[in-house]
Amino acid sequence: MADVFGMQNQFYLGNFQQVVTDASAFNPRGEANAKLECDIILNRAYVAMGNHFLVLQKINSDAPISLQAVKLLATYMQSPEQLPNYIDQINAWMSTEAATDNTLLVVAAMIYNREGQYEEALKFIGQNPATLEQMAILVQTYLQMHRVDLAEKTWTLMQQKEDDATLTQLAAAWVNLAKGGDRIQKALFGFTDLAEKYGTTLNLLNGMAACHMSKGEFDDAHKLLQQSLDKNPQDVDALINLVVCLQHLGTYEELVTTTISTLQNLHPGHPWVKNMAQMEDSFARIAGA
Repeated sequence: MADVFGMQNQFYLGNFQQVVTDASAFNPRGEANAKLECDIILNRAYVAMGNHFLVLQKINSDAPISLQAVKLLATYMQSPEQLPNYIDQINAWMSTEAATDNTLLVVAAMIYNREGQYEEALKFIGQNPATLEQMAILVQTYLQMHRVDLAEKTWTLMQQKEDDATLTQLAAAWVNLAKGGDRIQKALFGFTDLAEKYGTTLNLLNGMAACHMSKGEFDDAHKLLQQSLDKNPQDVDALINLVVCLQHLGTYEELVTTTISTLQNLHPGHPWVKNMAQMEDSFARIAGA
């Protein structure tokens, strides 16, 4: 029988379809907390898969705050241009007893990170993170801020808390990849070891591909990214990584253009896509001056 810990583990690894499958077989045996945790991870998997409409349909306005936070994340992913409304809602929740809810804090940090507002994200997870997931999000935040030193310190705290946890191992790989040099191979070993234990997933394949690209092994990265897209042709990270990889290979100009077009159509609100559009506009203005 599926269990909550196993579903959470599959979620962190990026095996979102397995989460959906396991959730359908899960029996909470009358335990309300177990059912709630299952519902949280299931709906977060739906968000990760881009099935925002399912989350919006399933979660009612009287649901627990954790589920309301996931619904807010789904709404944001569907309509990111309404960010001020979402921030107002988060601030309203933070003024209540819900302010300590793990899912709310994680969702708030994720939204701010996606918007590039890292200092704001730190307000939710930067002071005494209470869970491994908050610590993992904190590692990601510091890496996006190019503070590898702080990311490494946070990962060390994760080791002290639970050394063999999947999130701790993922954080180790992220930090090693960011540090570069001979640490890239350690990052690759980390992603590969997790794949051997749990099977290849989108997150692990993208991680391994990033390691190979960092080592200049673009043919190997290309093969891994093809595997990622076989699992989910719309995965934004795999598509972005593919654009970078193909540009370095230098022989797939038409495919690069097609992949960028796919990104623009499927993920117009993604920071990478928006940043690229801004650079194109800037170049056009300079060229036309």
